[in-house]
Amino acid sequence: MSGIAIDPVCKMEVKIDQAPAVGEYEGKSYYFCMQGCKDSFLAEPSKYLDSTPPKKGFFNFLKG
Repeated sequence: MSGIAIDPVCKMEVKIDQAPAVGEYEGKSYYFCMQGCKDSFLAEPSKYLDSTPPKKGFFNFLKG
């Protein structure tokens, strides 16, 4: 699988096919820039998963 994922801990872009660490939570795969980020995530996933929708920013306002 190719593409880019966002490390949920540090928010870095990670190439899916070259991810240094991969973890699963509730049936979904998450990709990490390093093992430490994976360990932090798996210890407290809810800390890193934001269930609220993103707020509309200024540029979204301009787009309508």
